[in-house]
Amino acid sequence: MIIILHQLHKKEFIQQTTKSSSIILRNNNLISIGIKILVDGIIVSKLKYLSLSYNSNIDDQSIEHLICLLKISRTIGVLAISNTRISEDSS
Repeated sequence: MIIILHQLHKKEFIQQTTKSSSIILRNNNLISIGIKILVDGIIVSKLKYLSLSYNSNIDDQSIEHLICLLKISRTIGVLAISNTRISEDSS
């Protein structure tokens, strides 16, 4: 199952992620707090693909949440973050 989200409530989102292998959140105007909520919701999922590309409000503040996700999740094979404001120097 692939989820393409625009605006779901947090509880609804978490319920859906447990059934999904891919989440596409391209061009959704996400911000750092949204990334934290996202990571909290998917950290125990079986997610294989997460696309956050084209979210120009995602910046270096988000990187810690994404690092946490990648350290804990053993299933994510693709994390797409092109065209965000995450710099190469962050981490």
